[in-house]
Amino acid sequence: MKKEAKMGDIVFTQKEMKDALYANADGSAETYVGLNDDAVNFGDAESFIDEGDSGKEFSVRVTNTSDKTQKLQLNSIIQNKDGYAIMKEGTVVEGLTAAGDPRSFDTLAAYIAKNAIRMRSLKLNVSDEAQLDVPIKHLTESPFVSEKIIQVVPANQHDQKTTNTKTVDIEFKNWILSDTSTILYEVRPGVSVNMTFRFGASIDGAHTLQSKHARATRTAARYFASQKA
Repeated sequence: MKKEAKMGDIVFTQKEMKDALYANADGSAETYVGLNDDAVNFGDAESFIDEGDSGKEFSVRVTNTSDKTQKLQLNSIIQNKDGYAIMKEGTVVEGLTAAGDPRSFDTLAAYIAKNAIRMRSLKLNVSDEAQLDVPIKHLTESPFVSEKIIQVVPANQHDQKTTNTKTVDIEFKNWILSDTSTILYEVRPGVSVNMTFRFGASIDGAHTLQSKHARATRTAARYFASQKA
């Protein structure tokens, strides 16, 4: 039996399915999928069901021209990891550069600092396939949670059907980037890495305010129209 199943873009485990069935039985089942939720920004998608259609994609090219392995932290969090340079546009540290696309990487870092966002997948294209043996680590830490690190080795996610040994697509279920969570990564000497992030839902304060104002406008318009009828 498969350990996981999918409905649209929502992935759930066997345990989560069992819990849902029990909830149905006792009448406590939830019906939330995110549709019409003002607090969540789905981009071009409408809910978690079609979250993969969000259209939120961002790429960054990282180049290590030095003769040593360089340690990178994607975004700043409340307690940054010792020995890791915080990613930024241009020169990160001597011998290590980063260039965002379609905009400066700094715009993505600034967004993450204010808006928690789900990281759905990451496509890596490397100049040296040995780089795919370097793990990608997801670090979470807050005032209430001790440091927690989950890691994935890209080489283990390689599609055996393709002959391209320098590119890999990695899917994530519950990886979030925020002011309490980040990505740790090391780049080998003389290696370039193209990283294409595909993001999903985010908690975006500006989006929430706009959505609530639009709802208020519709409510006022309906009331005004009913008074004129």
